[in-house]
Amino acid sequence: MLSDRKSILLLQNAVLVVIAALITAVIFIIDLRTDSTLAVASIYTIVILYSWLIPGKHTSIYIAILWTSFTEFQ
Repeated sequence: MLSDRKSILLLQNAVLVVIAALITAVIFIIDLRTDSTLAVASIYTIVILYSWLIPGKHTSIYIAILWTSFTEFQ
């Protein structure tokens, strides 16, 4: 019973990470295709706020650092 619950939690976490990656990919593509005068990069905050659903003590911080690097190195 405990292993079933653990596998469900792992699957749930994997789905959350995949959804966050898909949202990020869409935002990144939109950000690359728009003019630099538009602040599309500010939409990355959606993913950072979404990362609070992903378990882990410092997950939101790591994702915020990663997404900030996306906006800086375009």
